[in-house]
Amino acid sequence: MLAQLQPVIDGLGGLEAEAPAPEPVGLPDAALLRAVIDQLDALLLDSDGAAVKLWDEHTAHFRALCPAQAKAVSAALADFDFDLARDALRGCREALASAAA
Repeated sequence: MLAQLQPVIDGLGGLEAEAPAPEPVGLPDAALLRAVIDQLDALLLDSDGAAVKLWDEHTAHFRALCPAQAKAVSAALADFDFDLARDALRGCREALASAAA
């Protein structure tokens, strides 16, 4: 039985080497991030659950820009605390303004 599975095992070993390396997350341009922040802010103000999906789509960029605030936004959204998420998002807005200056 093991002899029959050996070609499969050998083939699986090569898959690891063929997997592409993950691409580093770079920051999109500041105008795009400002637009995302504005949209998130409006959704959070309305306590709209769509904010969670939008945040999830852009979390990696915010973690690169403002890691502490991004963690706070994620935690607040996990608890559906939209007011707290808005407060943390303001920190991301300030970080973006500082990075652009």
